[in-house]
Amino acid sequence: DVISNPRYPMRREDLRSMDQYQQTTYLSFIKTLRVFYEIPRHPGSRKAYRVNGLGECARRARFTSNNQTMTIEEYFRNTKNYPLRYPELPTLWVGNKQREDKVLLPMELCYIAAGQVLNRKMTENQTRNMIRYV
Repeated sequence: DVISNPRYPMRREDLRSMDQYQQTTYLSFIKTLRVFYEIPRHPGSRKAYRVNGLGECARRARFTSNNQTMTIEEYFRNTKNYPLRYPELPTLWVGNKQREDKVLLPMELCYIAAGQVLNRKMTENQTRNMIRYV
């Protein structure tokens, strides 16, 4: 909703090809929000994080674990037994900013915690929808 416009509503698939303006707008909205991360059908995997920024898509983002380099998509498929449905979506950079290696989570496994206070100016679409709702 943050980067949609009335003429062209944004779909999940469109997040793959965001232009620089849309990325900046989206990042300014999601930065510092608290998100929950959970793998479906994996009880006990739910964790809460603060968002620091965006990362590469899960198909291209690489990291090293146990002297083995792999992509985030391969990690979830092989280690967690969960094939990502949208590996082309950007990942969320979460956790401690001072950490040497960034923690990148697939966007499809995260959802925004409800009830957070946002002291930010709303977009025109958000203002219009709020007025219509009231």
